Formats: sequence, C-alpha cells, structure tokens
Amino acid sequence: FENNFPVTKRVKAWERDGATTKEQKDEWFRSKYNYINSPKKQYRDANPDNFKQFAVQRKERAAQSYGARMQEENKERRHNRARGSRDPVSRLQSSPLCDYIYGTQPVLAALKANQRGYLSKLFIYKPQDDSSVAIMKLARSLEVEVEMVNSKHDLNMLTNHAVHNGYVLEAKKLQPPEILKLGPADGETGLFSAAVVRTRESFYNAPAQVTATEDTTQNEEKGGMFPLGLYLDEISDPHNIGAIIRSAYFLGVDFIVMSGKNCASLTPAVGKSSAGALEFMKIYVSNKPMQFFTDSASQGWTFISATTPELAKEDQKKYRDKNPLTAKMLPLNGLREVLENTPVMLVLGSEGTGIRTNLKLKSDFIVQIDSLRAGAAKEANVDSLNVSVAASLLMSK
Repeated sequence: FENNFPVTKRVKAWERDGATTKEQKDEWFRSKYNYINSPKKQYRDANPDNFKQFAVQRKERAAQSYGARMQEENKERRHNRARGSRDPVSRLQSSPLCDYIYGTQPVLAALKANQRGYLSKLFIYKPQDDSSVAIMKLARSLEVEVEMVNSKHDLNMLTNHAVHNGYVLEAKKLQPPEILKLGPADGETGLFSAAVVRTRESFYNAPAQVTATEDTTQNEEKGGMFPLGLYLDEISDPHNIGAIIRSAYFLGVDFIVMSGKNCASLTPAVGKSSAGALEFMKIYVSNKPMQFFTDSASQGWTFISATTPELAKEDQKKYRDKNPLTAKMLPLNGLREVLENTPVMLVLGSEGTGIRTNLKLKSDFIVQIDSLRAGAAKEANVDSLNVSVAASLLMSK
C-alpha cells in the first residue's frame, strides 16, 4: 500500500539539522534567529556597563510614558465627574409624537394658553430666574408632571442643543386646521367667519374631515377697524416664521394663514423665535391658495401682496410693456385707508423668490418698500429687507 500510495511527510528545518530534542531545538532557534549579530555581541561582551545603562533608560522611558498616560486618563475622569456624564445618548427618552418646547417664555406661554391637546411633562434644570415660580405653579395647577434634571446634557439632547434656559416642556404637536375661505367681516363689531376643515376620530378610529364655520372676534384695541390677516407664501425659515408671528401678535393682526407646501412647520424653533406668541396666535393652513384667494375675495376681502424693487424689475422684464402688476401698485401710506374700508389679507413671500406670480396676479394691490440708499445698498449686496422686518413695517402702517 505504501509503495503504491506513498505518503510524503514534511521534514522540519531543525529536524534536517539533527535537532530532535527540545533543548536542541531551542539552541537551533537561538543560533539562527538571534537578533544580536556577531559584531554587536562582541561589543556587548566588551562593554557590559553600557548595555546595562541602556536597559535602565529604556525602562525609565516606558515608565514615564505609562505614568503620563495614566495621569491624562485620571484628569479626564475627574473632568467627567465634575461636569456629569457626557454619553452620546440622553437618559431621557424622547417621543417622535411630541414637541419639546424649550425656553423660558415659550414654556410659560404654552402653560398659560393651554391650547395643545396635552401637556405631558416639564423638565427643569437648575431654575434660577424669577419665572421658575410661575412656571412650576402653572404646571402643578394643570397636573403636569415636573421632573428636576441633574444633567444639562439631557435637555441639550432633547432640544438638539438649542438654547433652552433650563426649561423643556413635552407637549402635543401643533396641527393648525385647514382653511377653505374667509367669510364676510363687519367693521363695526369686528366679527368675521372662516370655513375650516377639522379632523376628528370616527367610530372606527379613522380620521374624518369635517367642514365647520368658525366665528372669530377681532381685537378690541383696534377700535372697530376691519380685520387684518397675514398670508405666508412658502417661507421656509422657521426663525423668520417665529419673528413674523411675534410681530403680528404685538401689532394686533387677527390671524395668520400659511401655505400648506414649502412653508416651515410650527416647530419648537418657531415657538422660541416668537417668544411664546405662537401659543396665542390663531393660525390656519391653506392647501389650495388660488381657491382660497378667489373665494375670500368674493366675500369682500382685499389681498395686498408685498414685493421688493428687485423682484418688481424682474416682473417688468418678464411682461415688458404689458405688465398687469403695474396698475396694482399701492403706496405705503395707502394701506391704512384700505384697511378702514375693507378687511385685508397681507401676503408675504420668501426672501429668495418672493410671492408666486399666480398669487400676485390674483391680488388686488401690490406694495413695496423702497430703499433710501439705493447705490450703497447695491454695492453692499443689500437689495431688500428681511421678510420678518418687512412684515413688521407693513403691519405698522
């Protein structure tokens, strides 16, 4: 069998040299793979003190490196103990179904208005300002659970590192109702109606849409004027939305309508920018703006669109000599006169593209704010105002 099927056995290198025992094998490896070559070995044998000194220095350097590394690790541990844990994941579990309202004024306004479906929990970290007493008192009166947080990092994770001032309120998301049209308005009593679509739960727990008519009372401080509303067309910056809501609430605007597409949602960032005015302002959403403009105009509402000089020049180039917007231009001092005679919807667009052309064509008037230093503004690339600033100027007129 072995002659017909020979089995080849591998012979190790040390076996070929006659090293069969363990001692012979070790001696074979030392002689073949010794890292000290012959000249270095001769130098070591002739100078044993130098090699001892080098060995001591190597040990000292290794000890110093280990000590420095341990000292740095101990310093990091002391830093973490002093400032608390810095885990990448917060110990507080966030819910995607809730809004986390942050900031002293937004949290206080949400508790005062109590317009959301539910207010779940209030997180507080080191309350130091004067508002803490009022916030905790309102929370307890509304039976909102209050939790004192030991780590500021937990609130940072809940708010995506926003400026929360140590207050975060877990609440239901704002879902403004859809508005279909505005009804007639009475300038003496300040009453106007709005056809809105509200969502309710049906018998099978499926969302059902119901159209209802909502009667709204105008601000009493406006002295019997017709109502004034804002329409925000595709403004995507939440900070601009918040600033507009804050100015609108302060200047007595009755309600705000936002475009359903390409407009910033009513997130906690909007509430923070509005300083809490978001909780008190009446806000609607329009998914069909052209139909909303047409149906509301048939009920006596006047639509005034705001534009910039640069966008007006682009419209002039587009239509050339047949620009239908030229006849709709209204001076700034004419806004008050229009509001004294009819209810007004002031339309504002994004800073980049402005109001959509079809909405400007549907509007009754066009108004713009001219720059008082046209040459310098052109050189500095400042050809228009921020939309929130422009809105404040137009609302004050």
